[in-house]
Amino acid sequence: MGMITQAASFKSPCSYCGQEGTGWNVQLVRDAELFWETELECHACGLVVHDGDPGAAPEKIRESLLLQHGNFLLRLEEPVGAGVKILKVFRDALGGSMAEAKEHSRKLSAGEFEGTSVELRFLRDRFLKEGIEVLIEDGPPIR
Repeated sequence: MGMITQAASFKSPCSYCGQEGTGWNVQLVRDAELFWETELECHACGLVVHDGDPGAAPEKIRESLLLQHGNFLLRLEEPVGAGVKILKVFRDALGGSMAEAKEHSRKLSAGEFEGTSVELRFLRDRFLKEGIEVLIEDGPPIR
């Protein structure tokens, strides 16, 4: 898998001088792992603030990506009896508790698992490695 990336621009006050700065929230897959980054640059004082980490993006970053690029749905191509494999993919890919993995699995089975394009492409590749065919579709509009 090559690098997959999606970015959303934003404006925010500079934490140093208070003037408006511009920035980018980014979600990406690099080396088969999910990452997020955010950067804000103040054009008045020159301050640049950068943050990021491996794993799922904080909700504020996800929301900006969903608002600017839309929501997507992940669904099973056809019903499968691979419940344990599905749980394993969710746990390995997104972390979280077994209860969260079960809820993700329920949503996937119902065609209701929503996310960013990057998240779902990342998960699709993980499911394909386990022999589980999934599809990515445009989701309902974000309100």
